[in-house]
Amino acid sequence: MAHDMVEGIKPVVSPQYVNSLLQELKGEMRGLHTKMSEIELLRHYEDPIQLPTGEKPSGLEVRIGATSELIENIKASLTANVPNVIFTGLREGNKAEGNSSKRESFWARVLIWIRKPVHVLVELVDAQAGLGIGILKGAYYPWPKEERKRHKGEDDKTFRDRVKALKRKWGPPFRVITIHPLTFYFRLGPGNEITESIEHSWKSKRDVYPAYGIDTDAELKAFPVVMDEGTAQAVSATEGQPDQEIRSFPEGTSSETMVLVTEYRRERMPNSKGVYQVYLNNRLVYQEVGDPSCKYFICVGRITSSKDPDKIGISVAEGFRHNEPLINRSLTRMGEAVELLVRKRITIEVPDDFVPEMVQATGGAEGESNDLVPKTYKFSAEKSTTLPPGSKVVDPFAGVDNVFGAMPYIQLLMQIMGQHGVSPIFKGEPPGAAGSGYRDNSLYMMAKSQFEYLIESYSNCLVSLIEWLEEQTVSRARQEIWEGDLSLTPKAIREFPV
Repeated sequence: MAHDMVEGIKPVVSPQYVNSLLQELKGEMRGLHTKMSEIELLRHYEDPIQLPTGEKPSGLEVRIGATSELIENIKASLTANVPNVIFTGLREGNKAEGNSSKRESFWARVLIWIRKPVHVLVELVDAQAGLGIGILKGAYYPWPKEERKRHKGEDDKTFRDRVKALKRKWGPPFRVITIHPLTFYFRLGPGNEITESIEHSWKSKRDVYPAYGIDTDAELKAFPVVMDEGTAQAVSATEGQPDQEIRSFPEGTSSETMVLVTEYRRERMPNSKGVYQVYLNNRLVYQEVGDPSCKYFICVGRITSSKDPDKIGISVAEGFRHNEPLINRSLTRMGEAVELLVRKRITIEVPDDFVPEMVQATGGAEGESNDLVPKTYKFSAEKSTTLPPGSKVVDPFAGVDNVFGAMPYIQLLMQIMGQHGVSPIFKGEPPGAAGSGYRDNSLYMMAKSQFEYLIESYSNCLVSLIEWLEEQTVSRARQEIWEGDLSLTPKAIREFPV
């Protein structure tokens, strides 16, 4: 395979169009992604300390971590309760009510199941609140075929019972993950729903190659290049993950062990079929037409009436993005000033008529220079040093108090940032003097109301996910699916619209 050209897949959507759309969306979303990257650096205490021109970093850096604390407080508030699934049946009768109740229990259990081993829903809210947009990705993930084959001599009852047990063990044939917003480019269509999207990121070859039956780089090169090669080389040669144009690779990763994956998805429209294409290093290796087996779900954070591309979703820490770097910079410079004062060489003051004692530069060693130089006084904890008459040691801490003259400025910035934070009652701090429980609860509900539309966006995202998973159960799984002792059949979904 490595020496022969693989017969190319006939693309339904031209690779040139995918490449053109990617470049267009990169330009539109550059501002949004830049903001996300800046907030993420603040969140993880990795923001660069901006020093004035000509100054060099000394290695001492101070960061207050206000952005991280704010996002954690809001995330804890939004995820304090487990999502409750409610189905409203559109048919009447006891049978319809029983169907709705069964589906509620099943999908509530699935929302718990998808949190293992990584708590996907907390990751979603973290991106929603922290970066302004969270992205869920659902994918149909069929059960293994080999284990479901009938064993020799196995009767029908035993076979069905064994397969049922395997399905209960494996869980539903779906996978739900979050993807980093910096890897996602999308275009909104009618009803502000995603009509076209591109996931463009570096992924491990160990995961990607086996999924498409590729063993080596040579086998991948056997696929024809279908996207613009010049662009492919420019993108591949620039390090970065998730997006090489916004931030660099995280420590420990390298393009040597990764492959650039471009996933294009077009939603089904009244006059066009759905399309899903996968490009590895800009070579088309997979395509689905009609009903794509994966879908993206967007969960927006704070919003405004602005239609600017860089304001689609706004982080709860947007105010901190501007002010926290100023505080970090000021505190770092104060810390460096203290370090310079404290660590400077101990000096001595001498009288005006002082004549320095002259000694040989090398201590009089044989064969060395006998030039005379002023005597240097060395101070150590092991022995005392006699100073010249009338001289005294200068206090190395003198002037340290002047460094903290900038504290009113720091306190002013902290006070301004405090106005953009969460109410202290969210962190368990009492609002003031002792009061009634009714008052405290009212204050809590008032404080929480500012996040109600974030909760609603989070809820709508999960609703869309469950609706799509039910569609996949009917169209792809086409058989009973299990989560523990709860099950759901395609017939129960088809016959009872909700």
